[in-house]
Amino acid sequence: ADGTITVDNPTTTGKVTYTPNDAKANVTIPSNQGDQTVPDVTGKTGEHVTVDVPLLKGYTPDKTTVPATVNPDGTITVDNPTTTGKVTYTPNDAKANVTIPSNQGDQTVPNVTGKTGEHVDV
Repeated sequence: ADGTITVDNPTTTGKVTYTPNDAKANVTIPSNQGDQTVPDVTGKTGEHVTVDVPLLKGYTPDKTTVPATVNPDGTITVDNPTTTGKVTYTPNDAKANVTIPSNQGDQTVPNVTGKTGEHVDV
């Protein structure tokens, strides 16, 4: 004997078929407004999935989806987190009336403009 072991019927009963596992995980998307978490993204091991970018009130994202990959351990991670997987949120323009309390009663300044998150002098 030469020490070789062979599989009986390697194309039928001796063949193993691997089926990708289902996965469901939270996905973290890096952004200029901090990490954004998208819950309950689903896919199968090895699959490339598209993850919807969450909306932030007062901001506009530079993309609506990012690509991600389902990993063998069941996690789902964003592809290229410094480029195609990163989201940049741009502050929206805002215009509102501002009420300032005073010893003569509240004073309203109409149509004050700025951008979300910006500090303005009134």
